[in-house]
Amino acid sequence: MRYTGPIRIERVAAGVAEAPGNSKVVPPVDGPPEGLGPVRGNHVPVEIERIVIGGLADQGVGFLGRVIATAGMVRQRNVTWLPLFSPSVLGASEHCTVLISKEEIGSPLAGVPDIVLAFDPEDFEFFKLRIKAGGLMLYDSGAVEVLPAAFRDDIRTIGIPAAKLAGELGDVRVAGMVMLGAFVESSRLLDGKAVLDALKRLLSKNDPLGLLELDRKAVDVGLRYVRERQYMYNRYAYSIFSR
Repeated sequence: MRYTGPIRIERVAAGVAEAPGNSKVVPPVDGPPEGLGPVRGNHVPVEIERIVIGGLADQGVGFLGRVIATAGMVRQRNVTWLPLFSPSVLGASEHCTVLISKEEIGSPLAGVPDIVLAFDPEDFEFFKLRIKAGGLMLYDSGAVEVLPAAFRDDIRTIGIPAAKLAGELGDVRVAGMVMLGAFVESSRLLDGKAVLDALKRLLSKNDPLGLLELDRKAVDVGLRYVRERQYMYNRYAYSIFSR
């Protein structure tokens, strides 16, 4: 007959519970019973950075994501690169998600990004409330006019005149590479050498116009822009810059 009454559970060897009349009490032991201790081995917290890039289809969002992902592989990290866009036409919105992790990645999606690179006002407004606390927001200050009240005081927000600086180099299309340099200097997730190696891998076999050198210069411009203005980001509560 199946027993349906109340069951008296007592701690026994190996954490086994027995029904009344057949239970036995064991003396306390140091630490949890076998099988109930802390999980060890490969079950460790995953270190992962979720990066979202948003802009227009003619701003090189997808290529910027590929460079970041490739640089992550150069650093011996697991990466994913997921472009997200509707049928691509000039002026259409385009997004790209990149994940970089020391462990295996279960999903390429970034519901709550750690870092956002925004090239237009719509993406800035969309992601500023979704980025996690303590995250980093980089935006093109020439395209996004932001009032102080619009900043969050729990994230690092850095404006980069990416398109303007790219124009000074002679080609506004390298604005993404300017933003890449700012990303490298402000996040310290990657380094300049890994980014340059990534550009060589992506462009060296198909670079009839010498874009590699132009991209390298653009990355350096973005990197130096942030490095030389570090003091400015420490002056405002809504635009924090920390190492």
